[in-house]
Amino acid sequence: DNSASSAYFSRTFTARSELEQLVVSGFVSGDLSQLFELPGGPIRFAIGSEYRRENAFYQQDQFITDGYTNGVSIPSHEPNTCEVTEGFAEVLSPVLKEVPFFHELTVSGAGRVAKYQGNVGTVWSYNVGLDWAPVEDLRFRGNYSRAVRAPNVSETAFPLVPNFFNNFADPCNPAQIGQGSANRSANCQAALGTILPLLTDTIYSLPIVSGSNPNLKEETSDSWTFGFVLQPRWVRGLSLSVDYYNIVVDGIITALTPQQIVNSCYDSPNLNNVFCGQFTRNLTTGSVNGDAAGRIVTNSLINAPLNFARRQRKGIDVNLNYRANLGEDIRLTSSLIYTHNLKISNYQDPINPNFENRILSELGDPTDEFRFDVDLGLGDV
Repeated sequence: DNSASSAYFSRTFTARSELEQLVVSGFVSGDLSQLFELPGGPIRFAIGSEYRRENAFYQQDQFITDGYTNGVSIPSHEPNTCEVTEGFAEVLSPVLKEVPFFHELTVSGAGRVAKYQGNVGTVWSYNVGLDWAPVEDLRFRGNYSRAVRAPNVSETAFPLVPNFFNNFADPCNPAQIGQGSANRSANCQAALGTILPLLTDTIYSLPIVSGSNPNLKEETSDSWTFGFVLQPRWVRGLSLSVDYYNIVVDGIITALTPQQIVNSCYDSPNLNNVFCGQFTRNLTTGSVNGDAAGRIVTNSLINAPLNFARRQRKGIDVNLNYRANLGEDIRLTSSLIYTHNLKISNYQDPINPNFENRILSELGDPTDEFRFDVDLGLGDV
């Protein structure tokens, strides 16, 4: 009976996980009209704060954690509570209004400070903007902003578990040491010394530990936007906006393979880099716990995400809208969204951070893209 045989050699198991988040926030807003006003009107403001608390929980089936399968066993865990406190403020200052060449001139600004636990600590985000309408029909605008993204619980609090990386080729092996960057040979010699000649050309399954990284820092982005909005009074229902944007994101949290981590250690300009600190070698002339001389120590390599990648996007956004009543009960609404991408590039070479991986014009990242929608309303339809 095949079903009976299958039941004998198989087992149903379950895992249970939870993520609970509590958010408490509040703000006050108003203006300073009772105290004073600028030529363009009263200063408006908003001030507030927020508190967030996250609790995570994961419970693996006891059958798995006891080691009765050949799969990777993720232990049950309940990381420490993650708490974040934030404060923020926003200000809108109408400098001028309805005077020659200044139908409107407004300056805006905002700031937020957040205190995270762990390696992130206190971070700031902020922006400042300027709106200038020389006449009622035309408005110019510009904005600069700094934004941050702190690593989440799954990126920092997941446990490290034993794992394997297959087909690992040590970059310091005789067949590999001449490949890679010009720094590899010298770095291997500096790291292993007299033990280097003991390495042989062996490709094997490297025992590692994989999981999250509690030492991750926040990702940061800087963005600039400049553009204008045209709403001509002589063409009722027409509006056109054109904006240029330039966005750079630094310190992106990216996971490398164990092969990339070890290669990057020795291909870097020197051994003082974040990758060499991710593993340990057996620097004795004999075998230690099954690890041959010079080899990476079993379960010493930590395969976890790191902050090192960068992204950049540049382009021009165009948004054209037109609304009109074509008759007593006929309504037309149309919208054109067009983007001309000037730059879509990733910088993620760990040993050459300025090396540009140009994504622009590859499949899924075209130079030009648009969407055109037309709606026609007839009575109730």
